[in-house]
Amino acid sequence: MAPANKDAVGIAVPTTGFRRFMFFNRFTVEREEGFVRILFGNVNKANVLQDAYGTVISEMELEVLKPSTMDYLGAQGTLLDAPTLWQPAGPIPTEVANHMVMARHGSIAETILYSISFCSALALSREASVQEPKKHAGVPNLFADPMALLRSPLAAQQHLIRLLFAAGEPSLLEKR
Repeated sequence: MAPANKDAVGIAVPTTGFRRFMFFNRFTVEREEGFVRILFGNVNKANVLQDAYGTVISEMELEVLKPSTMDYLGAQGTLLDAPTLWQPAGPIPTEVANHMVMARHGSIAETILYSISFCSALALSREASVQEPKKHAGVPNLFADPMALLRSPLAAQQHLIRLLFAAGEPSLLEKR
């Protein structure tokens, strides 16, 4: 059982300052050695890739996100039709993410990616355990780096969640 007096680091997730803004209507999920690579694509009606973005997040970090993300998905009701299967034809540059936030407004979904340095979080945690508690305990002492704000049809986000959190589920690329 975890100790009752556990040191914590307050992490703020900014809502502005994203390095990348993109619409996606296709995605694929690949798992390897404890990490999940997610590739997002914007494909036009002629099936030509217009834009792409890639990120990798660890299975461990996804496990922490699972309860809130599954609650979010469950509150949406019926699962909409899955997007068309997609496999990028060429390489897509990939960034590392640690945190993902999702929201929706009607049929428009938003998937937001952040990165937080483990080294910084561990250093702050060690520092907090040596010093007296701060008077302003609710004030964050570490800021996440806002990486990407991605918009999509709600159906694409629903099926992304389904693939990210379904144990043993094959990726959209695998034949069934």
